Amino acid sequence: MKKVLTTLIVALTIVNCSPDADASQTYDTTLTIIANDNLFGAGNEGIYESYKIITDDENWNTLKNQMDYFSNTTDSFLETEIDFSNYIVLAVFDQIRISSGYSIELDVSWNSDNILVSTTKLFSDENLIHRPTQPFHIVKISTTDLPILFQ
Repeated sequence: MKKVLTTLIVALTIVNCSPDADASQTYDTTLTIIANDNLFGAGNEGIYESYKIITDDENWNTLKNQMDYFSNTTDSFLETEIDFSNYIVLAVFDQIRISSGYSIELDVSWNSDNILVSTTKLFSDENLIHRPTQPFHIVKISTTDLPILFQ
């Protein structure tokens, strides 16, 4: 077990290091999931398919209020109060779907030039509910000056 853990730590260290990165720069690559769920308001929340970078309380509160328009979506958030002096919120919203079963996964990677947020849209037909849904995924990362790119 100790050998596996050591190998995992070494592998993660190698993955998080870039050979062309400035040795004096370090990046906190911690990603905290706030929510990965669906909106059920059939678009009444007024949130369109989008990528959002939220850096202040005003925009965060506006988004939470929009998400709660149809139901209390933010009640299931793992975190609702964000210290924006230390964190940035990244939110990805899919298009409105005709049924449940859709979700979004995020992968965030860092290098010396930028932060890349890759999105994967998934579908599973297990426990399908035939009503409009809109998948979303919201995370927080440490504050950074690097550009954030979505793909």
